[in-house]
Amino acid sequence: SGFCGGDATNGCMKAALSQSAGRTNNPNDLTRSLLDCSYPTNGKVAAPPPLSRECNATAGYDGPSGLGAPRGIGLFRDTSPSADIRHSAVITHRVSASFTAHVTESVPGAQPTRYAWRWGDGSAGATTSATTSHIYSRAGKYTVTLTVSDSLYQNVIRRTSVPVG
Repeated sequence: SGFCGGDATNGCMKAALSQSAGRTNNPNDLTRSLLDCSYPTNGKVAAPPPLSRECNATAGYDGPSGLGAPRGIGLFRDTSPSADIRHSAVITHRVSASFTAHVTESVPGAQPTRYAWRWGDGSAGATTSATTSHIYSRAGKYTVTLTVSDSLYQNVIRRTSVPVG
């Protein structure tokens, strides 16, 4: 968990000085290797750098060793959005039908940015709005495919079967 083990970096500089780090205030100069990654690999340090939580055991988090890492598998849960497609109750060929993507983001602050629609009749289109419309030229059963992209560059793909009378 680093040379300083979560101590404030100004205390770490004093420890490095007391161990004769060549008066560089840098604990990495003690052995010419990476003892604490809050500091540069080598060289004089004028002021203590911010404490790096990734490299020092601090309350609640220590990435390299796993000490204080989140308990359980929640960390590995899918963060991509979920979506479903809603459409007009009755779809008639040669009449405009309305389609809406209902998207739920699992990451706070993420927003849908693009909706790509494939209508199952050989045509496709993309919008930045969740609502669009399509006109089918013939009756039949079609598979509508929606790909939603969000502000975190994640995608979700949904399909639904659409009967057209």
